[in-house]
Amino acid sequence: PTATWKPELIEEYKSSLQEDLTPGSTQKKFVIDTLTTIAQESKENHKEVLTAILSRLVETTPKNKLDVWYLIDNICKKVGGRYLVAFDAILLPLVKHQMPVSDPKLAERFERLMDTWTKVFPQKRDTARAILQADFPPPTKRPKTS
Repeated sequence: PTATWKPELIEEYKSSLQEDLTPGSTQKKFVIDTLTTIAQESKENHKEVLTAILSRLVETTPKNKLDVWYLIDNICKKVGGRYLVAFDAILLPLVKHQMPVSDPKLAERFERLMDTWTKVFPQKRDTARAILQADFPPPTKRPKTS
C-alpha cells in the first residue's frame, strides 16, 4: 500500500523550503539535511517533493538558487532512485534557466558544485558546464604590464 502525503505535510515541506532555506539562514546545512531526510522517507510521494523543490527553485531570488541546487544535489546523491531519474530528465533545462549567474561568486560556486556530478550526472555534467560557461564566461586574465 502506498501512503499519501497529508496536505499539512506537503505544506510543511514547502514552508521549510521557503522560510528555512533562505540566503540569511545560518542553518542551511541542517535544513538541507532535514529536507533530504524527509525526501528519503517520502519516496512514494516523490512527485510532491519534486514539485515543491522545483517551485522554490523557479520562484526564489537569484541569491537563493544555489541553496536549492545544493538540496537537489544532496537528494540525488544520498537518496537517488526516483529523484535522480526525475532530476536527470530535466537537468539541462534547469541549468539553462535556473542557475545562479547573477553574481560571479555564485556562478563559481555553482560550477564547483557541478564538478562533483561525475557519478550523479556523468553524461550531462560537461554539457551543464558548457551551458554555464556560454551564459557566464569565466573572466579573462589581463596581461601584466610592467
